[in-house]
Amino acid sequence: MVRRSTCELLESYPDIEVVCEGADGGEAVTKARGYRPDVILMDVRMPTMNGLEATRIIKREIPGIQIIVVSGQDALQEALSAGASGYLMKTEVGTRLVTELQKVKALRPSEEYERNAVSCPVRRSWGTYES
Repeated sequence: MVRRSTCELLESYPDIEVVCEGADGGEAVTKARGYRPDVILMDVRMPTMNGLEATRIIKREIPGIQIIVVSGQDALQEALSAGASGYLMKTEVGTRLVTELQKVKALRPSEEYERNAVSCPVRRSWGTYES
């Protein structure tokens, strides 16, 4: 439900296209390999493989993809060490998500899509946002 809400928020912007979604870190890696989005929104806490490990794998294999890590706890240093381009606390998602996407998107011009492509691999039981 929260993943869908996040994707609906992103899709309300004409310059953002959500190209895929996933439910766990392994699926995030698989979809990153297949879709090669410009930006991935990655939750830290996911089943099977956590978001930090998925971030490490994706950045090692496809270094041009920008990843914004989202966490309910302070995981900034771990996210940056894993290769994240941006970081948001879950409580900031509702107010800062699009700004953060635009900031990391500027790090690499789109080579594969006319619009900004965003993968949204966050787990369904992600929680609620409070601002």
